[in-house]
Amino acid sequence: IFLTAKVERDDIRRGMELGADDYLFKPYQAEELLAAIDARFKRIQMLTASFEEKDDARTKRHKYTDKIFMKIDSQPQILKINEILYISADNQYTSVHLTIGKSFLIRKSISNWENILPESEFLRIHRSTIINMEHIVKMGKWDNSSLLVYLDGIEKPFIISKRNSSRLRQNNF
Repeated sequence: IFLTAKVERDDIRRGMELGADDYLFKPYQAEELLAAIDARFKRIQMLTASFEEKDDARTKRHKYTDKIFMKIDSQPQILKINEILYISADNQYTSVHLTIGKSFLIRKSISNWENILPESEFLRIHRSTIINMEHIVKMGKWDNSSLLVYLDGIEKPFIISKRNSSRLRQNNF
């Protein structure tokens, strides 16, 4: 907040360019200065709250019925969470496979997906794959307590490790 006797337009402009949030001219009243300070504090609180909300939005878990906005093939798209069949890692990208038979690459890590997808419907079956448990049609035993899981419309089964198969059993499968 600049407190000054300079009232010329060029002086005010220069003050703003130097980063002034407010510009009070002499003589000023104490109430004026206090109001300017209070306005700055309120603005800082508002900006801080806005950044915290954005951080929460980036890390919050979505519901199964939510939609998320994404850029797919350089085009803005809305993706329904419940249309995701499975997600597999592909270097620094992930390949998202939908229930409608479409798939696409997106620059988002498998860990990031794991942190935002609803835990009750999605399961990370090993380090490179997350499946939608709502689309499991068949399961079978595999060696060493691992499981084979078949998803709707996918012929090739997914192998689930012993550790992750226990998480699948916890979800009543």
